[in-house]
Amino acid sequence: MIEMVGTILELSAAIVLPWAIWTLYLNQSRWPVPRFTTEWDYAVGAAAIIVGLCALASLKLARAPKVLAMITYVPVAALAQFM
Repeated sequence: MIEMVGTILELSAAIVLPWAIWTLYLNQSRWPVPRFTTEWDYAVGAAAIIVGLCALASLKLARAPKVLAMITYVPVAALAQFM
């Protein structure tokens, strides 16, 4: 039961942390001064996805399901961020 709670927390982190990073970046960069470039947007988006991948990597799963989840996570997270 405790392992399941840890897994749920790690999956939640994979969803919430990238969203939080992206939201903080957009609030801090767009609100005071609109001088940030598209390159910064892509860099922060990639960093947010990497944080989510780290959360997925910490799951206690077999290698094959973990790799499949990571491969699926990248395009889904990128699509969700840039919509």
